[in-house]
Amino acid sequence: MLENVDGAVQRTGIVELDDILGGGFPKGAVVLLAGSSGSGKTILSFQWIFEGVKCGERGVYVTLTEPVFKLLENLEKLSYYDRGAVERGDVKLIDLREEFPDRIAESKDIINYIAEEVKALGARRLCIDSITAIAYQYNDRASIRSFIFELGKMLAVLGCTTILISEVHDSDRYSVYDVEEFISDGIIRLDQVKRDDGLQRIIRVVKMRGRSFPSEEIPLRISKDGIHLFPKLKPPLTYLSPSDRLSTGNSTLDEMVGGGLIKGSTTLIAGPSGTGKTILSLQFLVEGLKRGESCFYMDFEESKDQLFKNAMGFGWDL
Repeated sequence: MLENVDGAVQRTGIVELDDILGGGFPKGAVVLLAGSSGSGKTILSFQWIFEGVKCGERGVYVTLTEPVFKLLENLEKLSYYDRGAVERGDVKLIDLREEFPDRIAESKDIINYIAEEVKALGARRLCIDSITAIAYQYNDRASIRSFIFELGKMLAVLGCTTILISEVHDSDRYSVYDVEEFISDGIIRLDQVKRDDGLQRIIRVVKMRGRSFPSEEIPLRISKDGIHLFPKLKPPLTYLSPSDRLSTGNSTLDEMVGGGLIKGSTTLIAGPSGTGKTILSLQFLVEGLKRGESCFYMDFEESKDQLFKNAMGFGWDL
């Protein structure tokens, strides 16, 4: 696991992602979750929301893309869904289209409404699905930029951790208006890419303020249990590098390489035919035999009898 910088994290509910991020999302962060339709953004977001309930943290899910009843129908198919949390009010789902039936609403009204809902519930986790859909209702880019910046200021004051879902199709983009990236502490990209054996889902952590993380694409799988990642985690090195040296059997060569070959190391001997590669290797083994060491020699070109014959030519009785 990577080292966590300040210790204040929220588990995501995805064990492998938590390992990558040093425990989870930084508390109070704004995370931009980007991807095309069907890439797993909603499933990941709800997995994070319901993980919060396990940690004693309430959550608010604001949607403009699907009605609440449809979201609940889909959640019923997932094992992490906690119906009791919704019924108790620990998780609240809000359809902004019902609260603001007029297509265009004042940005401050939407921002204030979300803030009041978060405060009223005492929520520590908020998901807005999607920031793209909210911005679409404004006609000019200046209004969109103003809304997103005002939203960023509100989220900073609230202090709750937030996922902003961004609907983008180009694999090299994370937002539609670019402004979303500036108010975000973290950026995660979900994709489906073509491989020889078909489509593969992947996730990539692009940015996470205050965290170290691998930047490569990581395969993921979606099942009834949610999202699972398959990272190439490097095991920590728990052994000390040896400092002992083994003689090559040639004192001059030993001196050239600092006293012999490092014990446990691998040495490549390269050269054209007839330059002495086999002899040098046999000399190294003979030196080991003199010291009472067991030795192993594998040859793909000469027979065992021929090797013995070559060794005897140098006085080495193998």
